[in-house]
Amino acid sequence: MGKPYSADLRERFARALGRGVKTRAAARLLEVSESTGVKWAARWRETGAIAAQPMGGDNNSRIRDANADWVAGSGRR
Repeated sequence: MGKPYSADLRERFARALGRGVKTRAAARLLEVSESTGVKWAARWRETGAIAAQPMGGDNNSRIRDANADWVAGSGRR
């Protein structure tokens, strides 16, 4: 899994938008994909923040306890 872009880059993007630079132009200027820029701009307009959101998948559906032993074993009960 990749890492999130730095907070500094995100802040520069938000400042560019604040100065009136178009979303896609700001993305090209800062060398991020236009789709990333569009997502950041939408989040910035909705929440006023552009910080990275938490990364990671679903941690609640892992197999645990007795079922984990069954899966790790031969698959027979």
